[in-house]
Amino acid sequence: MEIKINQISSQDITHLKTMLLDYFKEIDNFKIVRTANGETIDYPFLESYWNEVGRLPLKVLYQDEWVGFVLVNEWVTVKEFNAKKSVAEFYVQKKFRRNGIGKAIAF
Repeated sequence: MEIKINQISSQDITHLKTMLLDYFKEIDNFKIVRTANGETIDYPFLESYWNEVGRLPLKVLYQDEWVGFVLVNEWVTVKEFNAKKSVAEFYVQKKFRRNGIGKAIAF
């Protein structure tokens, strides 16, 4: 099983927004905005992943296909863990789940 993690470039933001839309349809419908042109997401921090130090947008590749993402930042809520980074969002597309991709990425 070939799994890679690469940084998402700002040129790939449209693809990330599509994945974020699927992600929020599963976990939080209140982040979805329905317009005359379709659906989009309400995620005010998205652009900051390319503009702020300490934020890192990562894409999950399985056999060179983009199958998920991880958004990492420095906003740690549980100080007892002494963590320097935190996972804000973590997603693997449904059709790629249950085969160890998420577990591999988490570790």
